[in-house]
Amino acid sequence: MSANPGPNPYAPPIDDAQPESLPTAGAGYRDQGTRLSLIAVLLGVLVVTSLAAMWSCLAANELVPAIFAILEPRDVGTEGLDVLSASSTAVYLVCAIAIGAFLVRANHNARALGGPEHGMTISPGWTVGWFFVPFVNLFRPYQAVKEIWAVSQPERSGPLTAWWALWLIMSLGGRLVDRVSESAETWDEIIASNWLNFAHNGVTIAATVAVFLVVRGLHEIQQQHASGLRREA
Repeated sequence: MSANPGPNPYAPPIDDAQPESLPTAGAGYRDQGTRLSLIAVLLGVLVVTSLAAMWSCLAANELVPAIFAILEPRDVGTEGLDVLSASSTAVYLVCAIAIGAFLVRANHNARALGGPEHGMTISPGWTVGWFFVPFVNLFRPYQAVKEIWAVSQPERSGPLTAWWALWLIMSLGGRLVDRVSESAETWDEIIASNWLNFAHNGVTIAATVAVFLVVRGLHEIQQQHASGLRREA
């Protein structure tokens, strides 16, 4: 019986460590259908409160019969509108939180769909964080959402420009309305303030529709992209 010759001393060294597998496109993607449904409900409530505020502005300016107003016209022009404004603000904040969470997840999804070479420059956290940085928030959040859209589905454009224009008008106009409302003392000034409030709520409704089209569009293109990757796998 021959002796065991043992390992070949001239053989190349064997690396026992297994090579790390690179992340594949689509890994880590999460469906946001439930979150989109919640956003749709919240935005619907925001539209209803904005419509109620618009109606109250008309009633306060005595342009609709007082019988259709919850309060007397002049009362609606002060305390009544303040209550509606506070309600709209509360609903708006809840909507902002839900949409912010959606955008953070959409950024993660875009990175998953784009694979290791996604080429994105704005992190998930800063997709929302840029909204709170003065001056930069006039353009950087738009770039963040546009980047998510481009990586998710570069062949399809979305209503991003209209959404951002309406968002800026709503945000900047809201500050003007607040200043005018706070300084209004005479009845004529209150009437002018109510008209500004009426217009601002109209813009808010348009911006609400636009942001819903954006989040729904993002969800649809990411779902389509993820489905395509699954079929190719």
